[in-house]
Amino acid sequence: MSATAENVVPLQFYRPNYHIKTPDMRSPEYVQLSTAAAITLGLIPGNMHRTGCTHCLNLLVTYPEGCRANCTYCGLARHREADRDYADRNFIR
Repeated sequence: MSATAENVVPLQFYRPNYHIKTPDMRSPEYVQLSTAAAITLGLIPGNMHRTGCTHCLNLLVTYPEGCRANCTYCGLARHREADRDYADRNFIR
């Protein structure tokens, strides 16, 4: 039996909810990925504009205290201050 997106259920899959505090998630048990990557992998429903899939997959390590990196394109960078919990902020879209 081979695994396909239709019959694979991710273990401990967490979708951010902006109305509740996020659980303490630490890498390597948890990683963050973009919405486009989640759609491509079949983890969440959705359609991609103009393409059937994304051609790269960005996995970000995650820690409750935040990221030490300061990538200019990322919403999780340490220079970005936000009222929301760290894990609920957007990053690469």
